[in-house]
Amino acid sequence: MTEVEFNWKRIFDDCIPSSYEPLLRDIEKFFLTVKENYDLTETSVRSLHDRIVEGACFLPEPIALNDKELSSFERVLAKSIDILIHHNNYVLDSKLTYDDFGSKCLHEFQVDFDSSEQSKSLVIAKILSATSLSEHDLKQISLENKYYAQDAKLKKSIIEAMSKLYSLDQLNPQQAQTGKLFKDIYGDHPLPEEQIKLVVTSNLVFFCLPFDEKTFNADFDNFDKLSPKDQRDTLDFFKKLNSFKQDQFSHFPVFGFIKGEMMNPEMISNIASLTGINETLITEELNSLVTVLPLKVVDKYLLHDVWGHGWQASLLDFEKMYQKIATFAQPFDEIKTSSKKNLLDCFTQGWNRDKFRDFLIDLTLDKLPIAMTPVFAEMLADITEYKFIEQHPDLAKHMESSSAFKNMPVKMDLLVNDLSFYFHQTAKPVRLWCSSGSRQTETKNYLHRHGVESVPLAEMLEIASHVSSILFDRNLVYKNQGDRLQINVFSRIVLNYFAVHSAILTTYKNARQQEDKLDPNIAKGLIDLMILSAGVFFEDDPKENMWHIDEYLMYYFIPLTNRILATNS
Repeated sequence: MTEVEFNWKRIFDDCIPSSYEPLLRDIEKFFLTVKENYDLTETSVRSLHDRIVEGACFLPEPIALNDKELSSFERVLAKSIDILIHHNNYVLDSKLTYDDFGSKCLHEFQVDFDSSEQSKSLVIAKILSATSLSEHDLKQISLENKYYAQDAKLKKSIIEAMSKLYSLDQLNPQQAQTGKLFKDIYGDHPLPEEQIKLVVTSNLVFFCLPFDEKTFNADFDNFDKLSPKDQRDTLDFFKKLNSFKQDQFSHFPVFGFIKGEMMNPEMISNIASLTGINETLITEELNSLVTVLPLKVVDKYLLHDVWGHGWQASLLDFEKMYQKIATFAQPFDEIKTSSKKNLLDCFTQGWNRDKFRDFLIDLTLDKLPIAMTPVFAEMLADITEYKFIEQHPDLAKHMESSSAFKNMPVKMDLLVNDLSFYFHQTAKPVRLWCSSGSRQTETKNYLHRHGVESVPLAEMLEIASHVSSILFDRNLVYKNQGDRLQINVFSRIVLNYFAVHSAILTTYKNARQQEDKLDPNIAKGLIDLMILSAGVFFEDDPKENMWHIDEYLMYYFIPLTNRILATNS
C-alpha cells in the first residue's frame, strides 16, 4: 500500500491512493457489524478486525516526525518515567483506601515499576547518560509534574478529610457512616442503609448501589417492601444515573450528575475547616470524584476508572480537555478561535461567503483534538485493564465485557460508537446554531451592534448547514476516482485511530519481547511506561500529535527505551 500523510494541514486533502479502498470497505463493514449487530459472531468480527489491523499497519509514516528534535521525545519519556515513579502515591494510597463492597480486583492491581530510591537513582543516571537531557532539565520536568499533581493532592486532601468526618477506617468498618455520607452528597433518599456500599481511593469515591446496569431498575430483594412513594423515589434516583447532560463531561473521570448545590453545605464547610481548601473548589472537586456504580458489576468499572482514567485526570491535563467538551453546547463565540478570526472579518468589505465558511471551519477544527480526546483516553484505559487481566487471568470473570476482543489491549468494537459520537461533538456549536432561531438572532444582533446593516442570515444558515452536516458528517464517505480515493474528514479520523490501534497492538507485543533486554527493576514497568508516555506525547501538543501517536509508538518508544533503559547503558 502507498503511504498516506496524516496531519493537521492535510485534513481537507480529500484524496488518498485508491489502494486504501479495501481497508475503508472493511472498516465500514466493521462499523455496521458492531452498530447493527449484523453477522455478529466473534469469529467473523475477529477475522474482519485482523484484516483491518493488517491494512492499518501501513498507515504510520516513518518520516512523519523527522522535523522534531530527538530531545523532544527524550523529554516525553523522561516526563513519563517521573510520573511513573510517583504513580502509586497519587492513584491508590493503601492507607486511605476504604472498601466495604469487597472488590476482588482493585487491590490486586499495581504499577509494576520499582519505585524504590535505588531504582529512581538508577533510572535518573541512565537518562543522563543516554540522552541530551541535563540534571537541570530533569528537575524542570519533575517540577512540571508536581504542578500537574496538585490536582491529585487536592483530591487526596478532600478524601482524607471526608474519611475522618465519616469514620471511613478499613480496620473499623462498623463505625463507618456510609449512609450519612451518601445522604450529605445526594440528599434525602429512601434507600435502606444496608444497600449502600462504598469504595474510596486516593482520588475517587464510588457508591455501589443495587440497580441493574442495563435497565437501571432496582435490583434488591426488599425493594417491594418499600412504600409506593419510596419505590418511586428510588427508581427516579436510578433513572438520573441513566441520563447525561453536556456539562457532565466536566466531571471526568466519573461523569456523575451530582453538583455542589445538591450537597449538604455543612459537609462542605467541615471539609474546608479540616483542609483549608476554598469551599467552592471543594464542591467543584467533589463533582469529579464522586460517582455511583451498579453493585453486581462494580469490579467491571472500578479498575478501569481508578487505574485506567484516574492518572489521566490527576497527573495529566485530560481533565481540562473534558471540561472544554462540556462547553460545546454553549453558543459559539464570534471572536475567539485559535486563528483569531472574527465573524466581523466576513463583512469588512461587504459580505464574503468564503470567509464565513473558513470562520466556521476554524471554529470547528479548534474543537477536533479536544472532542477526540475521550477516544484515546479509552484506548489507554483499555490497555491498563488488559494488562491486569493478562497478569490475573483468574480475576477476568469479575470484569466481564461484551467485547469480542477481550484478549486484546484495546476493545476496538466498543470504541466504534465513541468515534462517531465524539466526532459529532466537534461541530455541535455550529449544528445547534443552525437549529436555534434564538442563537441566529443573537448573531444577527451582534453584527448589527458592530455596524453590519444587512445580515444575510439565509445564506449564513446554508453555509453553516453544509459545514456541520457535509464537511463534518459522521459517516464514512469514500468514492473511487480512478487511482485516487475521495474521502471525508471523518474517514480520515477513523483511519488515524485504527492506525493508533494497530500501533498499540504492535508496540504492546514488542514491549513484552524487549523486557529481557532491560534492567530487571525497570523491565516489568514497560507497559505502564508505554501507556503513560503515549498520553504525555499526545498532551504535549494535542492538535499536532493526535495524528502521530502511531508513529511515536512504532518508531520512537521502543528504540528510546532500549537506548535509555537497557542493562548495559
